Amino acid sequence: MKYARYLIALVVGWGLIAGVPAGAQSLADAAKKEKERRKKVEKEKKVRVITQKDIEELRKKYGLTETRPAPAPTRRTVVREEEREQRQETKEKYLERYQQVKLEIARKRQQIQKLEQELNILTTGYLGSVFPQETQSLLQEIARKRDEIAKLKQEIREKEAELRRIVREARRAGVLPGDFRKADREIQTRLGQSSGRSGTS
Repeated sequence: MKYARYLIALVVGWGLIAGVPAGAQSLADAAKKEKERRKKVEKEKKVRVITQKDIEELRKKYGLTETRPAPAPTRRTVVREEEREQRQETKEKYLERYQQVKLEIARKRQQIQKLEQELNILTTGYLGSVFPQETQSLLQEIARKRDEIAKLKQEIREKEAELRRIVREARRAGVLPGDFRKADREIQTRLGQSSGRSGTS
């Protein structure tokens, strides 16, 4: 009986001693598997960073073109646009006044030309007149025509001075010589149209 107990105790003790390494081994395996599992999860969670090179390769592969939104106007851009519009308005104002004065001068010269033609006719009539009353009337008409011509010439001189002042101010404001040449061509066109209408009427 005593021997049997001893034998049972020996068997149980041996079993315990033999079972410790097996348990320790299974725990080590479990820890190793858990570590591998975590590494795998971390690897799967890792996000790939898309670089500019990747984007360029995708564009080339699929034939895509880069489209960028138009930049929003800055305050400086708005101010420059307003300044440009203001300069354009100033230029148009000077050129309009320039054309107006030039047209006035041209029309006054046309009036002078017409008056000089009438004066030549009156002078011819005066030289051929034999009646004193007619001669006196012709002299008065000749004097009146000469006064009108002198008045128109004075007005032309004043307008020419005004025109020079307009050109000086316009040049300081940024109006170019080419702008004046363009305005002169427009004046010639308008004068040609005006003379054409007067010739047909």
